[in-house]
Amino acid sequence: MKIKSATILLAFIAASLSLFAQKPSNATLNFREGLRKYVKKDYTTAFEYFKRASDDGESNGDLYLGTMYFNGYGVAKDYNKAFEWYMQAASRFNSQGQLQVGLMYYEGIVVKKSAEKASEWILRSAQQGNTDAQYLYGCMLKNGDGVAKDYAKAAEYLQLSVGGGNSDAQVALGELYLKGLGVTPDNLKALELFTSAGNSKNPEAYLWLSQMYQKGDGVAKDKKMAIDYLTMAANLDYPKAQFELALQYLNEVKDNRTGTTWLLKAGANSYPEAEFYIGQLLEKGSVFPKDIRQAEDWYTRAAEHGHVGAQYSLGMLLLNGKGVESNTEKGKSWLEKAAGNGYQPAIDALKDTAKK
Repeated sequence: MKIKSATILLAFIAASLSLFAQKPSNATLNFREGLRKYVKKDYTTAFEYFKRASDDGESNGDLYLGTMYFNGYGVAKDYNKAFEWYMQAASRFNSQGQLQVGLMYYEGIVVKKSAEKASEWILRSAQQGNTDAQYLYGCMLKNGDGVAKDYAKAAEYLQLSVGGGNSDAQVALGELYLKGLGVTPDNLKALELFTSAGNSKNPEAYLWLSQMYQKGDGVAKDKKMAIDYLTMAANLDYPKAQFELALQYLNEVKDNRTGTTWLLKAGANSYPEAEFYIGQLLEKGSVFPKDIRQAEDWYTRAAEHGHVGAQYSLGMLLLNGKGVESNTEKGKSWLEKAAGNGYQPAIDALKDTAKK
């Protein structure tokens, strides 16, 4: 799994409140007042106090100024200025600032996208005890994303994050124990970690618990419990769980009404697997009444979200023109995208098309 934080982390308030317990300097007093105004959404005044705090060397002032520019709170949104303020916070050894810089490198926001540079900044933050950074760096080690893959080190950083109460880290570490990657396989330890994360209503933890009960890994096989955990994740509006729950009802329970309800919810949440599957069912006339034009629409959604099977199916649909308007140019274009992603059926289809 890639780093989960697809957007920049913005919740600094809880950590910042610790400053209120310290003997205040002028910089701290200005930051406190800025934070009070920030919480009340008086962003213009908050900005002034954060700037004063920054001028007096308070790195959290830098951090919040970066956040305000990143989100356009009280100022015009400006990612370049956000990066500058985050970098100033990072240069003052602010762990959250270091994490923000790393995330902007990871996402390629106003800087050249670089998982390697991202990992360097995230590591600096992790080494200062930032639990989110420890989790993210652990994931990077686990996936070989910007750093050499190292499951043992990944487990170490994830364990540090778990110690700080990070439920995502509990899930990631649980996966390592379940699969025996970098640690001795231990289904009971995995169950403990997933259960703890589930107590924090972590939907990914519910998915793993569902899988364990479905397969009987470390627990007695229990299909009802498996569906119950999937339902808990799906009710948190987690599209992956909604899709998997739909498949359970459609293929195992044989309850098409409930299955299609969850399938359409996953599709409405732009989950590519669900969009593609809906398209397939509509094209075949299975579960849903046959509707090629609707199938084209769903294939298009999934294809635009990068689903190679949908890119291939949409390309073939447009090439053949059965039930939809034929469009050879668009059809070949979608096949080329699927082929470019290494999808063999698309590669074969293009070869066949070239022979005609």
